[in-house]
Amino acid sequence: MRALSTVASDIRDADLNARENVRRVGKALSCIFEIEHDVYRRLPELLPRYLHDTKLGEEVLSNRAVKKDARRKRPRASYRKR
Repeated sequence: MRALSTVASDIRDADLNARENVRRVGKALSCIFEIEHDVYRRLPELLPRYLHDTKLGEEVLSNRAVKKDARRKRPRASYRKR
C-alpha cells in the first residue's frame, strides 16, 4: 500500500484529470488534519511528543484542563439546615 503522501504525485503521473484530483486529495488531507487537531484539543494527552514544540502543541498544552484532585472532600456548607 502506498503512503498517502505519494498519492498526489501518482495521480499527476497517471494523467487522470490531475489538477482536479490533486485538489481533491489536498482537500481531503486538510479535513483529516482539522479532525486530528480537534482530537488533540479535546484530548491533549493524545498529542504525540514530536508535536509538543510546535505551534499546535503550545496551543493544546497551554489550554490543557487542570484535573481536580478526586481525593479532595467537598467543603461543608455552613448554611445547611439541620
